[in-house]
Amino acid sequence: MVKCNHGAGFNLAVPDPARADRAAIVARMAHWLSCRFAVAEHEPAYWPIPPRVFVEPMFANPAGGPPIEYRFTVIHGRVAYIAVDSHIRGSPATDYFDRNWTRVPAAMRGTPGIPALGRPAMAERLCAAAETLAAGLDMLRVDFYGSRESAVFAEFTVYPLSALVPFDPPDFDRTVGALWDIRRSHALAAPSGLAARWYRRALDALDEA
Repeated sequence: MVKCNHGAGFNLAVPDPARADRAAIVARMAHWLSCRFAVAEHEPAYWPIPPRVFVEPMFANPAGGPPIEYRFTVIHGRVAYIAVDSHIRGSPATDYFDRNWTRVPAAMRGTPGIPALGRPAMAERLCAAAETLAAGLDMLRVDFYGSRESAVFAEFTVYPLSALVPFDPPDFDRTVGALWDIRRSHALAAPSGLAARWYRRALDALDEA
């Protein structure tokens, strides 16, 4: 895998490096390096990250297909819900669970549900790892690639799907949102920018209303 570190979707699979088109890969990376999510997607947390290209071994399941992806949304140090991406029926699908690995009857719109995979043997270790990695942040998604028995770290994001894809039913959005007190975020606990100060005042006014 050849990828960039400063945004989403900057991943290029190279199944056979010996036959890869090096010039095309370099051109693709050069284009991605010029893209800044902080501006294009209004996601300022990406701004301080120096854009870099890195290469890592492709991680696959034992049959050679895509691995299971475990995505933990951690709010104030505790896993709020888990999204599990898999290809168990030959096509990508996502299922959702709470921290106890109980299936949640919700889905992102347009994302098909799958039969519950059940609680993996490493469930508690993955939850603990996600909460340790997210410690000190008000919200962070922590992702792992793996199988039913083992996993490796994949990535962090503070902008899951750029916050543009709602849950269906909408009640699950409200359930998760109720867990997140955005006032405790670093940006709003001590707001320095004009926008952050304005937003903090607006939130305080809601409390007083």
